Amino acid sequence: MSDRKSLILPGLIAVTLVAASAVYVLRPSESVASPALEKAQSASKLQSLAELDGKAPTNRTLDVQSWTTAEGAKVLFVEAHELPMFDMRILFAAGSSQDGDVPGLALMTNAMLNEGVPGKDVSQIASGFEGLGADFGNGAYRDMALVSLRSLSASDKRDAALALFDDVIGKPTFPADSLARIKNQILAGFEYQKQNPGKLASLELFKRLYGDHPYAHPSEGNADSVPKISLAQLQAFHAKAYTAGNAVIAVVGDLTRAEAEAMTAKVSASLPRGPALAKIAQPTEPKAGLSHIEFPSKQTHLLFAQLGIDRADPDYAALSMGNQILGGGGFGTRLMSEVREKRGLTYGVYSGFSPMQVRGPFMINLQTRAEMSGGTLRLVEQVLADYLKTGPTQKELDDAKRELAGSFPLSTASNADIVGQLGAMGFYNLPLSYLEDFMKQSQALTVDQVKAAMIGGEWGSRKLSFPDVVGLRPTPDRVRETLFNWLAPYIAGAKVLDPFAGSGALFLEALSRGASQAQALDASNVAVSSLKEHLGTLRCTSGQVQTADALRYLETQAASEYDVVFLDPPFNQNLLPTVCTLLEDRQWLAPDAWIYTESETAPSTLGLPGSWRLHREQKSGRVYYALWHRLVESAV
Repeated sequence: MSDRKSLILPGLIAVTLVAASAVYVLRPSESVASPALEKAQSASKLQSLAELDGKAPTNRTLDVQSWTTAEGAKVLFVEAHELPMFDMRILFAAGSSQDGDVPGLALMTNAMLNEGVPGKDVSQIASGFEGLGADFGNGAYRDMALVSLRSLSASDKRDAALALFDDVIGKPTFPADSLARIKNQILAGFEYQKQNPGKLASLELFKRLYGDHPYAHPSEGNADSVPKISLAQLQAFHAKAYTAGNAVIAVVGDLTRAEAEAMTAKVSASLPRGPALAKIAQPTEPKAGLSHIEFPSKQTHLLFAQLGIDRADPDYAALSMGNQILGGGGFGTRLMSEVREKRGLTYGVYSGFSPMQVRGPFMINLQTRAEMSGGTLRLVEQVLADYLKTGPTQKELDDAKRELAGSFPLSTASNADIVGQLGAMGFYNLPLSYLEDFMKQSQALTVDQVKAAMIGGEWGSRKLSFPDVVGLRPTPDRVRETLFNWLAPYIAGAKVLDPFAGSGALFLEALSRGASQAQALDASNVAVSSLKEHLGTLRCTSGQVQTADALRYLETQAASEYDVVFLDPPFNQNLLPTVCTLLEDRQWLAPDAWIYTESETAPSTLGLPGSWRLHREQKSGRVYYALWHRLVESAV
């Protein structure tokens, strides 16, 4: 199950690295977009491009083969005999999220692999690969660490390159002089970061977004942790994280299946024995807010972020397409059009999801003049809010599909591209048909599907059926969407009560939007059973459902304060005044609670408690929908 929450504007964390305290509100008439740009936009398309419209692009068909080595390494292989060479990439779940209490340990271990093996130092290793016409690579990130080898496929060159490669990844000696040198390089990098405003803003953003989660700290560690990393810690991390059971091996090139099996078996056997490391926990929803970092510069860096999706999210294709239209491409995206092309506030503004093993960030970033930062920040917020409200236009979606169809073949244009795709597929447990599936899903998307994915909450793409129960009155989809737009700044982390749950649509939506816990009550055993089944299907443990009469429950049970309460009782029974009195008298409400009501009469006629202030209201058909805000003396 995806742990993605909805892309809700008020949930954003913003970090601004500012050069001045002035805030400038830009008026619409103050556009400084280039006349030349406007002229270029109005120009007709190139005839050669126009002729491509409607034609299916040529895609490279990949026959992806997979197996598991005796030691437990997962292998993905594609034969490609066009060039007499092969590419191998090994990915380990050994990124900085596995650092534990030693930030920088994963990156340091990976950087030290090719610094020494028995009988060879770093120079001899480098000259060994070079003499064979082979290329070794390595890197470490938040989720993963990787090593790669490119070599000629002729057996004499291949076998020698693999023998050296096996020593590097399986028998590193971590020499002391190399450790000292690399530590100094990393520490020098920290000094450089102090002069890099974009890096400073990014570091602060990840701290705010992830808190105590392993993703919060940078892969390179920090100035306190790096000097303390010891040889023993490097050896222990290598023995634990660079095991065959923790590895995915991707191979592409001029090899037969038998040759690839023999080669990967040898590589797997050269690694330490051990199982895959446990997957890290999902991050918790952060509190939205704005941070400022003062920096002597004429430019302000603006970064917006909130938790996005993990790599297994079922809405990945829809969200990728939605982001492409919002700000994932170049000119023509919503953000670029409004912020640069119409107003000239920046050279570029971009948005993007970074899906990882668990929920990675969704980010928007740009730079603007210091005196323009306040107005630009509000403009970006407004553009995002408008996009989430309306979704893409059909033309925007068609253009994005056409662009994807034209560019996607480049993702498998070379062996290096393919081995990268195979590595990601294996590491994130994607199906072997992933590349085909992604294109088919993307090209079949509708405007409504993209919009639903962007705003629909954790389970936005799930279709749940509800039982046929007399009096069951699910809140209409459009009303529910409006309500949760009203509640957007308050629902994440909230404690929710739904005493007349019925279909449970509001209860489930609240959990989907980030409520920390929710309690649903209903007098119908059938409705309660259905809701419990839905919670099981969604693998949700933060929702509780109970068969109970709402009035009796509120009157007799020990009270617990709730932040959000949904009141949509059966009509024609005049239950609202009674239940509202019980909520107040029995202290079921937090001091600044939000209460949603559905009624057949106008909200002003309901006679609800005097401490409740009408925040929003709407009428659909004969039913009035209202959101109330409770304000008591202690909260004022």
